Amino acid sequence: FPGTVNPVHLRLLVDDDGNFSNATAYSTGLTISYSNPLITVSGITTAMIPANSTRYITIGTTSGGTPLPIELLSFESVVCNQNVCNTWQTATEKNNELFEVERTANGEDWRVIGKVPGAINSFVTKHYECIDKEPLSGLSYYRLKQIDLNGDFSYSPVSSVNNIRTEGLIKMFPNPANAEVVISGANAEVKVINALGADLSKEIQTVHLLNGDLQLKTSSLINGIYYVQIFRGTGSPVKVFKLFIRH
Repeated sequence: FPGTVNPVHLRLLVDDDGNFSNATAYSTGLTISYSNPLITVSGITTAMIPANSTRYITIGTTSGGTPLPIELLSFESVVCNQNVCNTWQTATEKNNELFEVERTANGEDWRVIGKVPGAINSFVTKHYECIDKEPLSGLSYYRLKQIDLNGDFSYSPVSSVNNIRTEGLIKMFPNPANAEVVISGANAEVKVINALGADLSKEIQTVHLLNGDLQLKTSSLINGIYYVQIFRGTGSPVKVFKLFIRH
């Protein structure tokens, strides 16, 4: 995080109500170290924070020349409903303008997949989320870029995700079909294209079944061959079925 942090100037602030206007500052008996982006405090005793009590803590400085980093509590990436959900928490923020979430497949070529405004200044825990709606298949990596008001920036530790695609689990039946066809395992947008390339999706009634399957009413289609395209997000379809209509 930006600036040069001298641990000698840092203090542990303990407060009863969380506004830190009457906080008690501790340094004696503590070991305070800094390794970007973490500040580690050891040696806290029950004299500072009594057992079975609720106290609010943060880090302060005795030097105006020691800028405090953002306290990043966590950053993780998990697969959620065919997307990748990136979530993180901060304990405090100082002059924090923006977060950018970056992704790579090879550990070298990073690209921004989302931006989230920071809190500028905060002394309470903040929760953030950025969803990658077009994640890569297989193993990929995410990191958080924190940008200050003055343009300084730094990166979080890298989080990895193994996104196992489920396109192979998508099924369509019956085929050939008459009045209706069911698509299971899709949870996505579906388009029906005729042999001439015309999109007939608006002419076909779709019904979302209770089990999550999608039912297409095909009685309005004339006999012939159609193509059912399955989409997740923008771009090319993730799967295409050849559908035969026979009345």
